[in-house]
Amino acid sequence: MFKMGESWRPDDFQFLRDAAIWAQSHVPWVRYGAYCTLREQGHRRRSLSVLRKFLTETEQWTREARREFCDGLLSLGQTLDAQSMAYPQPMVKGLLIPVFEDWRDADPQASVPRRWLARLTHDSTEARAALALDPSDDIARCLLIQQIDGCLGYELHELPWGYLGDDLKESLEGANEGLRLLDELRVDWDVQENRKRFQFYRDLLESYLAYLASGSDVAFLEWARVHGRVTGLKWER
Repeated sequence: MFKMGESWRPDDFQFLRDAAIWAQSHVPWVRYGAYCTLREQGHRRRSLSVLRKFLTETEQWTREARREFCDGLLSLGQTLDAQSMAYPQPMVKGLLIPVFEDWRDADPQASVPRRWLARLTHDSTEARAALALDPSDDIARCLLIQQIDGCLGYELHELPWGYLGDDLKESLEGANEGLRLLDELRVDWDVQENRKRFQFYRDLLESYLAYLASGSDVAFLEWARVHGRVTGLKWER
């Protein structure tokens, strides 16, 4: 089951244990497994020292070997956020992103590197490109939903007192896109709860756009009540 990103949870530490076991399957990956074990046990400084040695070793690997490791590691994850203990910044910037960028540039028709770049960089352009290349990629679809959700949550969190986006109609398109993507999902990803949130975004935007078009002088929430608009704002009085 896919989950939205949160702070440290038991799952994060379990992921480190699982990654350590996975890394034992291939001799060149063993040092990364040692990093995961040390990090899971709380030995941050020692673990990062081991990781630095591992990253140095990967510089001698072939392109295919680096791809195999990076794709395999990210495929282990059960969350959509980059696991910052399993993928600390030295690893993200020094190995993962360069490998996937090289893969994407060398094979423009490959969806996998674009999917993982979307996950690591939070770039919705990469998620959309991955979906265009492989419409069955539900990981890319979930990532795009998550990214749209984050943008809309930021743009709308000050309404009705302020809008932090660039274009209300584009935000409405984003809410509708999120609902469409949720309808297309074939995995268990709290679809019902996510759909409620996107429906809230859509209803709020449609109500606010209608309010602006009306030219009314009354406050938005008062106008919404009079006209039977359900904004869903949790701070309504």
